[in-house]
Amino acid sequence: MQETSSAINSVYEDTKDFLIIGLTGRTGSGCTTTAQKLCGDEFNIPTDGYDGLTRNELKKHQIIKKYLDGVDWIPFYKIEASGLITYQLLQLSKSEFIAYFSSQTFDNPLSQKEASSLFSMLESIRKKNLTTRNKHHIQEHEIETFFDFHFIDIPELTKIIQSKLGKAKFTQFYQRAGDNVRASGRANDQNFNPEQLFNFPKHLNFLIKLAHKKARANNVPCRIVIDAIRNPYEAFYLKRRYANFYLVSINTTNTERLRSLREYRKLTDDEIRVLDNKEYPEKISGAKKFVVQNIQECIEVSDIHIHNSKISEYTQNDLVSQLAWYVTLMMHPGLVMPTSIENCMQIAYTAKQSSGCISRQVGAVVTDESYSVKAIGWNSTPQGQLPCLLRSAEDLIHGRNKSDFSEYELTNPTFRKALTSKYSNLIATNKKCK
Repeated sequence: MQETSSAINSVYEDTKDFLIIGLTGRTGSGCTTTAQKLCGDEFNIPTDGYDGLTRNELKKHQIIKKYLDGVDWIPFYKIEASGLITYQLLQLSKSEFIAYFSSQTFDNPLSQKEASSLFSMLESIRKKNLTTRNKHHIQEHEIETFFDFHFIDIPELTKIIQSKLGKAKFTQFYQRAGDNVRASGRANDQNFNPEQLFNFPKHLNFLIKLAHKKARANNVPCRIVIDAIRNPYEAFYLKRRYANFYLVSINTTNTERLRSLREYRKLTDDEIRVLDNKEYPEKISGAKKFVVQNIQECIEVSDIHIHNSKISEYTQNDLVSQLAWYVTLMMHPGLVMPTSIENCMQIAYTAKQSSGCISRQVGAVVTDESYSVKAIGWNSTPQGQLPCLLRSAEDLIHGRNKSDFSEYELTNPTFRKALTSKYSNLIATNKKCK
């Protein structure tokens, strides 16, 4: 019996010892609160879960609680996206730094004097930065120095900058700097350079490895939370490198999100509008899809979705209970069965694979109040028509497989001109690459 128990523990050892959670969600939904919960010295799970649990779901919750209460809680290391941007700002010279923060392209730029004063606040950290720049292979005796710089000094400096600028100005400067880093690898350069496409996630990867080395040096499990993933290609990069990486979206009602932004972040309605346009752009095309924030797509590609009701800012029982549920299943898959809603969503997710839509695939499940499935569906073309995914712009341009296309697509001169203009060069480029 003891040998069997040891074997089972060995199976789950890797997932217990190394775990990465990337958070995503709109500002005000609760990503920062979630990260704080995971980084706490204790993780207090409510005995009774939260309102709305069925008898079976409450029983599963109690099994989860028993499991987490029976193991030593190891706080997560926190990597903040704002800290990565602070690091990039430290790479700027004084003249570059002042020019960036005083640029008239911002709605509320700093004066050159204010920007110079802000730069002076960074001087002590900049001196430390000289010893860590471009350092990718860290020796064992250097771990502590590097860890303190990236996980203590940089976050503290970021808080000081936020306090100095105010939350609204901090957000505008940091969001653009983040876009610039994704575009060019530099906080002050918005020109797109494809070779710097993964600069941001590569920095995340460096910090993950640093935290892992620190944990191994201390002989403790390494658990990391990233607050927050703002571009889907960052998640794509990390998913390809770490089997134990999970993208978790934190969601709340728009009413609660707006209340949080107004009451706790003290943002005006105009500032909220600018923020929403930045995080949830209506249309993204060309190189911008690799650069700008796209929270909507981050949520769509998330592995796990958590609803943060914000019923209580003090207990947050539903948020904590859901976090406990998923963190436990990450460490010990199969400990409890999926919830009824999770089962239905898995069916819907499978159904969406039948969709032939190029831009968006959606599956749906209709159930009764007991979650008994009554119907399954997905978005697609009308019966008898060929799905878009099976049609080719090249065929349409060159007049092949005419039965695949509508009369409008075949004969309308305005549509044909726009299609030819958009795709001819792309098709030619693809042929050259082959």
